[in-house]
Amino acid sequence: MDALKRRLDALTETIPAESPVIYLDIPMHLNVGDLLIFAGTESLLARHGRRVTHCFSSKDYARFLDAVTDRHVLLLHGGGNLGDLWPEHESVRQDVLRRFPHNRVVIFPQTVHFRNMQNAAACGAAYRDHPDCTLFVRDETSRKLAERHMGVPCRTAPDAAHYLWRSGPTFGADAAGHGELVFRRTDQEAARLELAPGGVDWQDILTPRDRSLFRMQRHAFRLNPSAALQALLMGMWRGHRDRLIARAAAHFRTKARIRADRLHAVILACLLGKEVTMEDNNYGKLSSYFDTWMPGLIPGAGSGALDPGA
Repeated sequence: MDALKRRLDALTETIPAESPVIYLDIPMHLNVGDLLIFAGTESLLARHGRRVTHCFSSKDYARFLDAVTDRHVLLLHGGGNLGDLWPEHESVRQDVLRRFPHNRVVIFPQTVHFRNMQNAAACGAAYRDHPDCTLFVRDETSRKLAERHMGVPCRTAPDAAHYLWRSGPTFGADAAGHGELVFRRTDQEAARLELAPGGVDWQDILTPRDRSLFRMQRHAFRLNPSAALQALLMGMWRGHRDRLIARAAAHFRTKARIRADRLHAVILACLLGKEVTMEDNNYGKLSSYFDTWMPGLIPGAGSGALDPGA
């Protein structure tokens, strides 16, 4: 975990210290895994003195494009949505690349996946055509896919959530806990159609108040006409983000062992020093990631993708 955190320092070398940054496609949803990436990215940028002037989500960035100057580096959020599985976020990257050919664009570590490989070359055109785009991917499978099938050169780096390692009380010394937490996906990347008995997903950790507050914040973002007001709203969203992360960490702390098929459930367990067993999603994302960064360390890693029908 120390080594993975240090590796992330190299990401900031692609962002000149004197350049202002606009951080795009930040997660405006309640997936704690994406919120961990968001918090880790901001911690990394702050540690290296990179100045973020604006943060915009996929829902609102198009209203505030006049905030982009020629000096800005456009930073796009990392995660697991480069390809054709989550088209909303891919469309943001493609749009930004085409609109801003004169700005440096940096895409933080992504998993690359296509359900239909015929889409890969067409998807790669926007990346290939941009004169100053750096794409980071977070595993060797993604690197080979991007280079061979999209025709896009890229660099490999761990997920930005690793920068939260030993970053404060949320990820400090851990109580031992008791029993096992089974954490299973319930979305289109799930390897199983049904949730395991007693299993949970991110939404099961949320409270009605979390959902109500999120709806109000999302509504405010949608109505907001001002990039200046966006900064105030973003501060409120960060507070909610950090509370959700802290609650998820507290939930994990009660258990001695974590068994999970969500990448960030496994990473969160590692951040808390838990014993963790990895299971895969339906296209091998977790095994590809841990084969790249922690081969042999986590039971279950290196087993390859699970058969979705198994």
